[in-house]
Amino acid sequence: MTRKGPRRAEALREVCCQENIRLHACLDIDNNFYNLPTRRVNYILTDAVREIEDTISQAIKDIKPDYVATHNICGEYGHGSHRLLFEIVSQHPLVKNLIFTDMCQRSNHRSHDEIPKSVRDAYYRKQIYLPPFNKQVPSKLDTDFYNRCKAIYDKTQSWTWDFPPIEDCNLFIINED
Repeated sequence: MTRKGPRRAEALREVCCQENIRLHACLDIDNNFYNLPTRRVNYILTDAVREIEDTISQAIKDIKPDYVATHNICGEYGHGSHRLLFEIVSQHPLVKNLIFTDMCQRSNHRSHDEIPKSVRDAYYRKQIYLPPFNKQVPSKLDTDFYNRCKAIYDKTQSWTWDFPPIEDCNLFIINED
């Protein structure tokens, strides 16, 4: 497991319990799984991808969601596992109505804070407005929720983000229509 993996899983479970969120699964995969070797070891990148795909399949069968939300193609701040997860989820045969944001932030994983035009043209075609925010305005950060979650991650010493949070974003959808 990763340096903060067990504590991050513990924090996630506690956040979900506190906020009355149903946690379907929490995988025991290194948060840098995109960097796993591709051969000659017992657990390779293909194993992690297969485990993620199988978990997605089971969750969709169990929950039958109207929407699936995931990291965006840029990984918000460029993290390789976030970018790979977008690829895995967006190409999964059972995923319909995929929702993601237009958050893009410079970090140690990303040299700029704008989504390239070619990526916008390819993926950011249909904006979505979910109730109760059925207005054409960006989604705003719920600062109270953010602080409650961060407090739990701080308590378990598993908070890993050093930058100010992105305070607003837009939601986009790729669907079957």
